[in-house]
Amino acid sequence: MAESEESRPSRAGSQKTMSLTTLVVGGAILLIAGLIVGLGAGYKIEQQRTKDDIKNAKAAAKTQSPNGTGATQSVRVIGKVGVKTPDSVTLTVNGQSTMKFSTTPTTVVVKATTGDASAIKAGSRVVWKPKPGELTQAEEVIVLPSDAKMGSAVVSATPKSMTFKSNGKDVTVSTDGATVSKVTTAKTSDIATGGKVVAQARKGPLGLAAVEVIVLPKSSKLLPERRAPPVSLRPLH
Repeated sequence: MAESEESRPSRAGSQKTMSLTTLVVGGAILLIAGLIVGLGAGYKIEQQRTKDDIKNAKAAAKTQSPNGTGATQSVRVIGKVGVKTPDSVTLTVNGQSTMKFSTTPTTVVVKATTGDASAIKAGSRVVWKPKPGELTQAEEVIVLPSDAKMGSAVVSATPKSMTFKSNGKDVTVSTDGATVSKVTTAKTSDIATGGKVVAQARKGPLGLAAVEVIVLPKSSKLLPERRAPPVSLRPLH
């Protein structure tokens, strides 16, 4: 039976609606898949960064200079305090590996406390973490004095950004919305079991010795949390 003139516009409109619906649903599926793949990639990058920190620290602990004294290589490790004695700290990194270093009367210990972007100034030093997938957007910034043993030296700053040198070039990072902390003087007794710390250490006669330690707040995101990888719609290769 031939279609009536009245039924043709109705059928054409129905086909257009179905096409639009298919396009929207298909786009949503692709967007969700892309987000999940991105999260998976971010997890793998963060996991590899942690492994590199541990590898470098262990290599420094074993390295000896030609004259038999400790090498001058310096390493930085971020972890959770597992065992604490009056003159040593053992860190657990990413819930898997451990790293032990000694503390001495010359070890500089500071404690990170709440601050704001105005603390980031030219001449200060910063230890910072970028947002996942956004290498020029800071998620957290710890501001240190100019004579700190670790961190990147800030060459200029605005209320919403900081600039420092990297391989001879200026690198500007947005601090808009970032959590900012400043530091105050602390003692080795402030390094508590279960707490989070950033430690700069050098090889000494008895192994790794801490040069400087930052005691982080419990809410700090500088320490990668051990977590299961995100569920993916398909295997990541």
